[in-house]
Amino acid sequence: MTIRILNSFYLTLTISGIISFVLFFTVAAIHYPGGSNLHPDSVAYAWSENYWCDLLSAHSKNHSINHSRPYALVAMISLTIGISAFWLGISQHFFNQNWKRNSIRFLGLISMLSSTFLFSKYHDIFVSISVIFGVIAFVPVFEELRKRELFLEYIWGYLFVLLILLNCFIYVTKIGETQLASLQKLTFILSLSWIFFTSFKFLRNEPSI
Repeated sequence: MTIRILNSFYLTLTISGIISFVLFFTVAAIHYPGGSNLHPDSVAYAWSENYWCDLLSAHSKNHSINHSRPYALVAMISLTIGISAFWLGISQHFFNQNWKRNSIRFLGLISMLSSTFLFSKYHDIFVSISVIFGVIAFVPVFEELRKRELFLEYIWGYLFVLLILLNCFIYVTKIGETQLASLQKLTFILSLSWIFFTSFKFLRNEPSI
């Protein structure tokens, strides 16, 4: 019973963290002074041109003081707590062997914690760590979904992982770079909505292993 209560707490924290992230992301975007890699002198946040990391920088791309940063940092903290809680909760739902459960937790937590350093000068390194560890952690979860015949969540999950990899490919090769900011937003929507609804589903149904 204690484990089920703890899992419910983790998944509730996940849902709350994602909602908080979306709200503060939106507020941060509203307060962004302007400028992007494509148009440095532009005004306001351009959803098709600016990246999530732009909101976390001390100065905007048009060299103004970035008033969106405090809100973006709160959004980042909310997401870190929420997704970390997801890995703690979902691993308990899916895996009854300690080594599997602990492995998923370790991989997921390293992935999420690495992403909190995206605004540092080691951005590329932390992105690589976050993606590698995150993808490895997601694959066994997706396979458990397939075994339980939850095919919508299974396909949905692999779809957003492919989008994550496509983001990385474009970032490294610069092929189609002008579309990368928009693709980043789409990837956010698909991945966070998957985590949100998967958490909500298991929180409501409390399936046993």
